[in-house]
Amino acid sequence: MEIGAALWVHVVGEGLYTVTFLSRVDAAREAQSANKDLSRQVQELMAIRHQLEADRDRLATELSDAQEALRDAQARLDAANAALAQLRSDFEHRLREKDEEIENVRSVS
Repeated sequence: MEIGAALWVHVVGEGLYTVTFLSRVDAAREAQSANKDLSRQVQELMAIRHQLEADRDRLATELSDAQEALRDAQARLDAANAALAQLRSDFEHRLREKDEEIENVRSVS
């Protein structure tokens, strides 16, 4: 082994490693290559992170819009139910009046 040689360990798999003795130049090249690979992976992860953040923001906006639409629909439903209840009350009142008129006509006859 030459002076300044480096020991390079590669992870092959879980619990599996290969060990290589490299010269300084080879070790520097290997380190630069590993650095480039790691930089590329960081850039890919950053791009994925930005995409996920954009997706999160889009979904949050869609959820907010859906919640607002639900509140509007609920308000319209409540208004329709109130109007229906008022109509029912008015018709029942008119029906009672007509029943009373019929009873009055029968009792007079």
